[in-house]
Amino acid sequence: MTFLGIVTLLLFAIKYIRMALLRPETWFVIAMLTFFICTGGVVYSIIHGVPWFKFDRNEYGQVYVAEYFMRGQRGQWAGEGYIVSALTVLTGFVLIFISRVNNFITKSF
Repeated sequence: MTFLGIVTLLLFAIKYIRMALLRPETWFVIAMLTFFICTGGVVYSIIHGVPWFKFDRNEYGQVYVAEYFMRGQRGQWAGEGYIVSALTVLTGFVLIFISRVNNFITKSF
């Protein structure tokens, strides 16, 4: 690829990104992803290598999840943080939908 081709591609990319960044939906998605990552403790789980859940084996040797939520007060399983974070984001989406349900009903009838 020539230098002119790279510059042209870069200009088109900047034009596309600029238009996307002017849309409120883009910032809403960025905010929800940031909230999910911060609330779920994703960075903490990656740095400390926290396991997803506590696993045990039954009498037949099969692996099963023994604990979804850590019993102690000073820790959490990685899956626990993701579950709570996803439920929090889902609750926010439900509240947004409830606040705009009147718009959906009037448009459909």
